Parts: sequence; structure tokens; C-alpha cells
Amino acid sequence: MANNPIHQALSDAVDEGLLEVIKGRLVRDADGNVMMDPDGKPLRERPSAADFNAAINRLKSLGITKQVTAGSPVAQIMEQMRAANVRFPGKLAPVDTDGDDDATQEDAA
Repeated sequence: MANNPIHQALSDAVDEGLLEVIKGRLVRDADGNVMMDPDGKPLRERPSAADFNAAINRLKSLGITKQVTAGSPVAQIMEQMRAANVRFPGKLAPVDTDGDDDATQEDAA
């Protein structure tokens, strides 16, 4: 796919769109103007669970995974799920306590 410039451009457009969604879409008024908060920063919508799911599936399709390190936001989510006895298919991965910051890996698909 990466060798075809059209496919690469489409892939890049998907990634850019997903990134903008995850950052939060800009809130606009009826005239299309970006609304600002009292500090002058643009207002953004909170991404939905479906937005995050789309981004997660995109990363999975690219073979991108991340090892969970202690204290990271992902580790905190996993601990909350464990504490709440959340039931879901599969098993939560162990949390790496070595503290490696280079835990992000790209696996060959």
C-alpha cells in the first residue's frame, strides 16, 4: 500500500481525520465561526467512545501496539476495570513495572 501514492494519500487523510476527531472537533456557531472559551482557546467537543474505538481499530489494522507501563493512563484504566470487576471477553494484559518509555512498538503485519 505504501508504494502507491494514491493509497498513501488516502491513508494519510484517514489518519489526519482520526487525529482531529480524537483531539476533539471544533465547536462552531450557526454562522460557522469557531467558538472560544473565556481564555480565548477554541472550544472542542469531547470524543465519543465510538470515536476512540475507530482510532483503536485503525491502530490495530496498522499493527501498532503499546506495552502498558505502570502509572500510565492505560494502566490506570486497567486498574479501575480490575477494581470494578468489569466483565468483558478476554483478559487484561499485565502492567509492565520496568518503566520503559520506549514501550511503543510497531509490529510487522
